[in-house]
Amino acid sequence: MPHKTIHRMDCFVSLLSKDNLDKRYKFPSHNISRFPRRYARCLACSSQKESSSSALELRKLLRKTPIYLVGMLGSGKSTVGQVLARRLGYSFLDTDQIIEQASKKKISEFVEENGEAEFGSVESSVLNQVQSYTCCVVATGAGAVVKQSNWAVLHNGIVVFLDVAVSVIARRLQREQSNNLKSYSLEGKLEDIRKERLPFYSQADVHIVLQEDTDNEWNPESITSYITSRLVHFLREHRRV
Repeated sequence: MPHKTIHRMDCFVSLLSKDNLDKRYKFPSHNISRFPRRYARCLACSSQKESSSSALELRKLLRKTPIYLVGMLGSGKSTVGQVLARRLGYSFLDTDQIIEQASKKKISEFVEENGEAEFGSVESSVLNQVQSYTCCVVATGAGAVVKQSNWAVLHNGIVVFLDVAVSVIARRLQREQSNNLKSYSLEGKLEDIRKERLPFYSQADVHIVLQEDTDNEWNPESITSYITSRLVHFLREHRRV
């Protein structure tokens, strides 16, 4: 029986190969001779890019470098990531979504059937495949930061930590029928998880703090504008052009 499980997982991981990701997300290839090895599979950047000066400056400073978003479940990585990618003319990837599409199961179902350790292994496989792409914004799984080996991948790009107030995350998750944490204990459990993971999240290049009023006064567009300005400031300080 264990042998069958391992075989099934091997077949599943093969679905996450670079070629399959290319086909699923239609990443166009480029003439390898035109680019250094790192950019050999550079994603085509959309012509419909954000016209704001900050977005254009960020695009220039990034030099095709990918952006990895990290943070708690419900922090808005996928929502904000799509807006940020659109502004930059980047492609957007969600590692949880890739796993769900490949396995045809929700993350919660996958973990229940295969365990946290197996999920972490598959998640690492996804990150290892994704790291060869440039010009993309990647929303990572909430627990990806805990595995130190994943940081070898994350640090190939710019890592942004979306640090949203636990009370805001709790409200968001309570609105979703899919979350399996009871409302009376949700905030406490989230606070415990945050404390446990904060040392890992703090390894990010840019720390975006969004407090209690985030859910009411901020929206994905304004949060993305704030992230853009912070990234520009960070890259100005660390890269002279």
